[in-house]
Amino acid sequence: MSANFSEVNEFDQAELMERLGGDTNLLQILVQSAMTTIPQYINQAEQAQASNDNAALTKAAHAIKGAASNMSLLRLAEIAAALESSSSQKETNLEILKAAWQQASELLGQLK
Repeated sequence: MSANFSEVNEFDQAELMERLGGDTNLLQILVQSAMTTIPQYINQAEQAQASNDNAALTKAAHAIKGAASNMSLLRLAEIAAALESSSSQKETNLEILKAAWQQASELLGQLK
């Protein structure tokens, strides 16, 4: 897979706020949820990779993709999709995903 993840927008705050109807209280709830659940899913992906459990890694990547998509974290969602669908390069994609989460969590932290 030769996806260029750097070309994908990191975060589409305008789209997220449109989907939330401008509700900043709901935004805060979703940010808190993402800041808790996405790291848990990443931990599950790391554990699955360490134990060579491809099914669990795919499941964790799918969960990350869904959570990231819900938060309009477009780059993170695309990387998770690549991790979910790729039978090769899983270790590389997981490292890229962890770095993308670091950037995304900093962006979300600014919304608090």
